[in-house]
Amino acid sequence: MNKSYKERAIAIFIGTFSGIIGSINPLMQVAQFQPAIGVINTGLFKIADSAQNGYTYGYAPSIVKENGIYHIFYCSTPELAAGIDAIRYVYSQDGLNWSTPKIVLRANPSINPNTGQWINRAACDPSLVYYQGYYYLYYTNQHQTGSNLVGGNRPTQGNISVSRASTIDGQYLTYTKRGTWEKNPPDAKMIILPLVKRSGDPGSYGAGQQTVLVKDGELYMWYTDDSISSRKEPRIYFLKSTNPVSWSVEPVPTNLTNTSSVDLKYDHINNKFVMLKILQMHTKNTSLVASDSQDGINWKNFRTIYPQYKFPAFAHNVGMSGNREGHFVDKESPIAAFGVPYNLSSQDTWGAWDLFGVRADIFKSE
Repeated sequence: MNKSYKERAIAIFIGTFSGIIGSINPLMQVAQFQPAIGVINTGLFKIADSAQNGYTYGYAPSIVKENGIYHIFYCSTPELAAGIDAIRYVYSQDGLNWSTPKIVLRANPSINPNTGQWINRAACDPSLVYYQGYYYLYYTNQHQTGSNLVGGNRPTQGNISVSRASTIDGQYLTYTKRGTWEKNPPDAKMIILPLVKRSGDPGSYGAGQQTVLVKDGELYMWYTDDSISSRKEPRIYFLKSTNPVSWSVEPVPTNLTNTSSVDLKYDHINNKFVMLKILQMHTKNTSLVASDSQDGINWKNFRTIYPQYKFPAFAHNVGMSGNREGHFVDKESPIAAFGVPYNLSSQDTWGAWDLFGVRADIFKSE
């Protein structure tokens, strides 16, 4: 459960335990709820009800609008013995009424018989982008990357893998170490590794929470990595490539230190990148903020989109809608979606989250 780089140990338990719950529920309607105390925002709506659909959490969405339909891929509880996380999918024609969630990508955890290392433990933090005829679904995996193979409560680190499909709602095949594309293979390729490989104690979150878009025929990626910092402080890094499975250049550190779990879109009208972020995730004092950049590396001060009194407590891991290349949809305020406690409760239970959304006018501030 890659929602935060500090809590993997708890997440392993939640992901394993919650996989035993069965699956139910038809098409969901606009949520009826009592907002958490202090939150005044009637525009909030439920996208996926975790408990009603037989799993325990949903968060970290990737949202694409194509041909008038919204498609959301998000991190969620796996099935029993299927690793730490799984990626589910919902769609909607109006942005309010959503289909029944279904799993589109699973982890295939195992121990490498040659090295004794854990591999392929997660499928989380999806980022979907269309490039050269395919829909590429980048996701955070978990591998044991370092040489310390025993002990500690963080035996694996985040790293980035990729799957692809010929249609947005089609079958996603994962790129393997053998250079093939296969369904749920045992050897998913690590496309992006942590800057410093660690296993056991001291551990780190690693690399993940990526967001990918297309600009001028190139793939642009931003992702979180905390491994290089002795204090395990996350930073956003930037990469470019024309090959979806090869990002061989050295990542460029942005000016965003102590920052994780962001989403980006390209504003082709104003020729700038826009980043969305939740401040103070997993606390009672969350707010939604945005920043702009001309080069994707140097970011301006964040401006407030939804202040604390209008945003749900304990929200985390935001994603915002755009077209299939990661650009804003013209003449439309994007959907911002995130994990929150069930039915916007003012009490937070770790790993018990619904996926909610709200329209966000990111070009204005309050």
